[in-house]
Amino acid sequence: MPLKKASESERRQIQIQIASKPSIDHKPSFNFTKPYIKNKNVLDVGCWSGQYEMLAKDYVKNIVGIDPGKEAIKFANKNLSKYKNITFRVGRAEKLEFSNNSFDTVVMLAVLEHLPINSEKKALEEIYRVLKPNGYLILSTPSKNIFSILLDPAYFLIGHRHYSLKQLSDFLNKTSFKINKVRYIGGFAHLITHNIEMICKHVFKRIFNRPKWLRRRIENEFKNRGFSEIIVAAQKIS
Repeated sequence: MPLKKASESERRQIQIQIASKPSIDHKPSFNFTKPYIKNKNVLDVGCWSGQYEMLAKDYVKNIVGIDPGKEAIKFANKNLSKYKNITFRVGRAEKLEFSNNSFDTVVMLAVLEHLPINSEKKALEEIYRVLKPNGYLILSTPSKNIFSILLDPAYFLIGHRHYSLKQLSDFLNKTSFKINKVRYIGGFAHLITHNIEMICKHVFKRIFNRPKWLRRRIENEFKNRGFSEIIVAAQKIS
């Protein structure tokens, strides 16, 4: 019998043990963003429960996290209420409720593939609008690599999208961004354990705790060139 396709609300259900702190997956993306957020006003599009903010709080001047998940935003506001340089609000990438030229940097990590299909350009246009002149967008998404696709059950079950560098370049060029830096991260250990984690979360409603040796293996993968995810830094061309 095939597995029942989880609804959007089920897939985005808050699990406190996972949501309360950054996972091993957040750290390489955060490390990539460091040079672009130091003492900056930052917007995090698709912040979920604020895991990126937990890592970024001591680097940024101010950071605003937005997400369409009301329960996630409620949790983030409560969990990180003591940090005065962090703000969370409900919002969507396709319609950012901020003035023009509001932020030095926008991060959108593992979000593009979850936007409504064919809305990528609209979201990037909105990000361009709220960025200050010469500001940066840091964007990550699953890489359109044969191994990344084959090891992603969601690609086949729910149409989870993957993007090539050419596709991202086309989107960004059309919205007047120029890519300045690219990095590929994640390997087999990362992908396989991520799948186990998702099965435990959505099927068995349990938390999968990676053993120390497996965490070390994944961390070593992140230090080298990978194939699972692609991260780009793109500058707003004024």
